[in-house]
Amino acid sequence: MNKVLQLRGVNFEWEDTERQNEGLEMGFIAQEAKDIIPEVVNYQNDHYSMQYAPLTALLLKAIKEQQKQIEELKEENSRISDLEKIIYDLQVQVSILMSSEK
Repeated sequence: MNKVLQLRGVNFEWEDTERQNEGLEMGFIAQEAKDIIPEVVNYQNDHYSMQYAPLTALLLKAIKEQQKQIEELKEENSRISDLEKIIYDLQVQVSILMSSEK
């Protein structure tokens, strides 16, 4: 997850439209990504490029980590709800006891 959070997605247009597609593109800047995920960045003939397919594995791992955190938070939320109900029931019982003593 840490690597995914460090990546910066960008929109860009290639300067060299003879060798690259013309128009707006979406992706990452390879020079920035090389410090985070060097295994997908290539450098040849003074040009950087990226392999996007391997990023799928990184993103899948991040999604799984995030889902685990969501499940843990759901469980914690459920325990808190149970405790709130217990507290409410105890407050009702205390109120009943207090009113019966008068």
